Amino acid sequence: FFFFFFFFFFFFFFFFLQDDLKRVALEIDALKALRHQNISRLFQVVETDDKYFLVLEYAPGGELFDYIVAQGRIRDENLARKLFRQIVAAVAHAHGEGFAHRDLKPENVLLTSAKGGRAKLADFGLARWKRAPSHLPTEVPLTATGDAFGTPIYMAPEQFEDAKSVDARADVFALGVMLFRTLTGSYPYMGNSPAQILSAQLKVRLGSASAPRVRDLSPDVALAFDTLCADAMALDRSKRIPEE
Repeated sequence: FFFFFFFFFFFFFFFFLQDDLKRVALEIDALKALRHQNISRLFQVVETDDKYFLVLEYAPGGELFDYIVAQGRIRDENLARKLFRQIVAAVAHAHGEGFAHRDLKPENVLLTSAKGGRAKLADFGLARWKRAPSHLPTEVPLTATGDAFGTPIYMAPEQFEDAKSVDARADVFALGVMLFRTLTGSYPYMGNSPAQILSAQLKVRLGSASAPRVRDLSPDVALAFDTLCADAMALDRSKRIPEE
């Protein structure tokens, strides 16, 4: 029994350690490949026997998420527009280089100033890289087709169904959710579990619930923002607003 327990524990630990290493390796390769003023810059990688340390560009403003929480929501539409344009520019550059981020959320956007400053996209550990060199993985391996990963509250329906099949349009959906969160302080699809969030999306797809709109929660927000969020968060990815 002791031998079996030891073997199982070692295999389990080794399996997840290897996956963590692959995720770190992908993160490093992505940040090396992507050079953009709105993507967090990697300066150095320090490797020890059991750890990697990434020396990244300093962003004293912290996470966009914390900034939104402190404000409740961003009421200054000029600031929201500026930050969102910068985030979109970073994502568009990543897409142009063959990356789909797959985990876009305010926690993965850093700010250069406590008053907002410039947005810096970070954390490419779950990215998918279509143009990866042959000696590098295109993504963190999944156990099987049909697996899903990401942050559920920001995930498009297709990402719940099969993360292997998602493309840049899943990032467009997440951008819509991020903007919705920024302008309202809330989320378009709520739930305490991935199943509940997917169920909320399904109700809209079946017509038993209305698609969430920014102006339903924040009537003072400009109609253009409301329309942009709705178009980006189309549940049918073929109807989602083009990245351009």
